[in-house]
Amino acid sequence: MAVYTVFIFSLTIKSLFVFVFICVLVVVSVIDLHHKIIPDIISLPGIPVFFILALIINEIKILDLILGVLIGGGILYLIAFLYYLFTKKEGMGGGDIKLLAMIGGFIGYKGVLFTIFASSLIGTTIGLLLIMVKGRDMKYAIPFGPFLSLGALIYIFFGDYLIFQYINFIRG
Repeated sequence: MAVYTVFIFSLTIKSLFVFVFICVLVVVSVIDLHHKIIPDIISLPGIPVFFILALIINEIKILDLILGVLIGGGILYLIAFLYYLFTKKEGMGGGDIKLLAMIGGFIGYKGVLFTIFASSLIGTTIGLLLIMVKGRDMKYAIPFGPFLSLGALIYIFFGDYLIFQYINFIRG
């Protein structure tokens, strides 16, 4: 992944920061897959750290980063709250909320919106495949952190291209 990061962003400070971000996402994903938690000790400090790193590479406006944190954490919090309100069960852990806030602090609100879409699409597809292959019921819990991480990585490396292609497709 380091080689691909340097290939895309050249040997720059941005490639270093993106690689560090990727490493954190990999660690979070592995922990979430194995233990079904996203430790606060990673995601909470990650919010200001990656926010500051994003400011240093100076490609995203500060307001976009602030909105990334607020929208990232806020959307998942709202979904979790509404799910609990209707079912009286926890449907999404707080770790996912904080992870998406951290992601938003690094890639901004546009990246967060893309990440939510991509991770939901990928997570739903894999979840349905697991249900069909393993015969699990719809209540089978699948960690969402790895899908959030994958969605963020897709945005970082291919987001502009995919959005451009989508807009061209819509325009005809």
